[in-house]
Amino acid sequence: MVAKINSVRGIKIILRYHEEKVVRGVAELISTGNFLENPAELDQQAKISRFTERMQLNERTKNATLHVSLNWDPKDLEKISGKGLSTIAGEYMKKIGFEKQPYLVYRHDDAEHPHVHIVSTFISRDGSRIRDSWIGRRLSRPACREFERVLGLVSTEQRRLTPEQAQEAGRETENLKRNHFRKSTSGGIRDVLDRVIDQYAYGSLDELNAVLRAYRVRAIACSEKSRTSQRRGLVYARLNEHGVESHMRVKSSSFDSRPTLEKLERRFKENESSLIRDSIRIRNAVDWVLVRPPATTEAFRRAMEKERVGVFFAGEGNLARLQVFYVDHERRIACSGTRLGEAYTAEGVINRMGLSMELAHDQGRALERADLLSADRTSVRDSGHTRHERTVFSSMNAPPEEDEVRAAAIDRKKKLDLSR
Repeated sequence: MVAKINSVRGIKIILRYHEEKVVRGVAELISTGNFLENPAELDQQAKISRFTERMQLNERTKNATLHVSLNWDPKDLEKISGKGLSTIAGEYMKKIGFEKQPYLVYRHDDAEHPHVHIVSTFISRDGSRIRDSWIGRRLSRPACREFERVLGLVSTEQRRLTPEQAQEAGRETENLKRNHFRKSTSGGIRDVLDRVIDQYAYGSLDELNAVLRAYRVRAIACSEKSRTSQRRGLVYARLNEHGVESHMRVKSSSFDSRPTLEKLERRFKENESSLIRDSIRIRNAVDWVLVRPPATTEAFRRAMEKERVGVFFAGEGNLARLQVFYVDHERRIACSGTRLGEAYTAEGVINRMGLSMELAHDQGRALERADLLSADRTSVRDSGHTRHERTVFSSMNAPPEEDEVRAAAIDRKKKLDLSR
C-alpha cells in the first residue's frame, strides 16, 4: 500500500479534476467525512463551500488543501474490497490525525491498480494549520505498513529497490549514456538498442525514436530512391547536440540482435495491448498537470517529469506537423499524442494550456535542442576531443539562441494580441 501526499493551493482546481472524472464515468465519490449531507446529496458547490468556510479561518496559509492518493497492488483487490475502500480511507485519515477534518473520498477506475483519492484541508476548526512536514514519514508510512500487516497486503518494502540497487540502476543508465559516445559508432548504438528495443513498448518508428533520442540515437527508414529501401532497409545514426544526424550510418542487419524494420513491425503489433493498458497512466498524468495549466511548454515538460513521464515536441520546423510524444519510463512505454486522443495531441495540449500554436511551436523547437544538450551533459563529442558540460535548458538560464527564439515568440504573441 502506497500513500502519496501533496499540499495544494486551490480546492476548486482539485475538485474540478475529480468531478470531471466522475462525469466521464471513471471515478465515483464513495464516502465523505464530517459533511452533513450524504455523498449522493452533495453537489459541487456544497463541497466547495464546506472547504472554503474552513480555509477562510486561516487565509495566511497558501497551500491549505490536502490531496492524498492511496494505491494498492492489483493482487490486493479482493482483500481491500472485503474491508471496504471507504472504511480503509476513514481509518487512514484517523491514523494521520485528520479524522475531524472534512474530507471526500473518490475511487478512480482509470488505472490498472486499485486506488482512491482523498481531498481534505490542513486548516483545523480553531483556524490553526495542521503541520504536514512530519505526516508522511512519522504517520502515513507506519499506517500503510500496519494495513499491509493486518490485511495481508503485498508489502511495499519487498517491491522497493534498496538504496544500493536504485543507485546501481541509475549508475548503469548514466554510464550507458556517457560511454556509448566513447565507443565506435556501431558499438555505442548497439549498447543503446540492446537496452531499448526489447525493454520498451512502442507502436511506430516515431515512438521508438522518442525513447532512442534520450540516448541521441535515431532509427531511419531508408529513402524510397535508395537501393536499401527496395529491401525495406533501416539504418541507425547518432545525433549531435543539435539533433543533426551523423554522416556515418549503421545498417540494422549489422547488429547481432538484428533490429530490422521487419522485426520492429512485429514488435509494433505485439505492443498494441501493452500500449492500450499502460498508456492510461500517461493520460492521467497529463490531466493532472493541466488542472493548473503551465505557462510554457517547458513548464509542462518539467511538470510531467515530476510524474515520471518524459515529453518532447517535434515538428521539424513545420507548425502544421507539430507533434508531442510521451515516454513513461516507469511503465517503459512510448506513445504519440495522436495515439492517446485529440486532447493529448500537441494542438490539444497547447489549447488546454491557453497558448497560441506559434508561441508553443517556438518553445517546442527550443526544447528539442535543450533535450539533446541535456542528454550529453557529461558525454564526449563524436570526435572525442571536446567535453561538454551543459545544463538542461531553463527559462532563467537559456543559451543565447534560445533567448532569441523566446524573444521573437513573445513579440509575435504581443502582435497577435494587439490584432485581436
